[in-house]
Amino acid sequence: MGRQKRILVVEQSERIRPLLVELIADEGYHVAGAGSAEEALRLLSEETWDLLTLEPFLPGRQPTRPSGPPELSLVRPGDAHALPHRPHAQTAADVAQEADRQGIPIVVLSALRRPLDPLGGVPVVAAWQKPFEIDQLLDLIKRTLAAR
Repeated sequence: MGRQKRILVVEQSERIRPLLVELIADEGYHVAGAGSAEEALRLLSEETWDLLTLEPFLPGRQPTRPSGPPELSLVRPGDAHALPHRPHAQTAADVAQEADRQGIPIVVLSALRRPLDPLGGVPVVAAWQKPFEIDQLLDLIKRTLAAR
C-alpha cells in the first residue's frame, strides 16, 4: 500500500475550514488547514502535498475601494497600483502559483456565482461555488488523486 495522500485545505473561514479538514480526513487522507496565504505558503514549503483546495479570497492585500461588489476586491495582474503598500503581503494567487510550480492539483472553492480569475491564469482541476455537495467534492478529490 502506498503512502497516505496529503491534502492542504486553504480556507479563510474558521467555521468552514475545520469542517472540510474533518470530512476529507474521514476519507483516509492526511489533511491540514491553512487560514491565510502566508500559512499556506509555509505549509507548501515544509511538506509535500498531493492536492490543494483553495479559497481565492484570502486575508492579505486587497485593492482599496470605497464600496462595490466583493468581486472588485480581487487582485489581478496589473492591479498593483490599487494596492495599499504592505510589503511581503501574500495572496491566493501566490499560493496557486507555488502549488502549480510544485505540480499540485488545485480545486477552487469560492462563494462567487460568476467565473472570475483571481489566480492569475494558474490552471485548476475545478472551480466550485459554495455551497456545494461534500460528496461531490470528495469524489472529485478521489478521482484527481487516482489520476496522478
